Amino acid sequence: MGLYDFYDDETSRKRTLSIRDKQIVYDRARGKCENCHKKISFTEMQLGHKNRAFSRGGSTSTRNSACLCYGCNKKQGTDTWKTFQKSKVE
Repeated sequence: MGLYDFYDDETSRKRTLSIRDKQIVYDRARGKCENCHKKISFTEMQLGHKNRAFSRGGSTSTRNSACLCYGCNKKQGTDTWKTFQKSKVE
């Protein structure tokens, strides 16, 4: 379990993360999009999901969140992180 996983709440059904949790996700990504690695500001950051989208039963948690730029968040849609990463290579 990592430092950032301590604040995770997998049982929560909330739709958005708190500012504090968003800052944790942003800091974990070192201020870069986790997909294209473009440097982004905290205000530009959009939260994507790593495992399952909220609309498909996924949790809104730091563990399931990814720091993304606008373009990458739009491209991901409801795909899982693994599927999204595979589509980038193909």
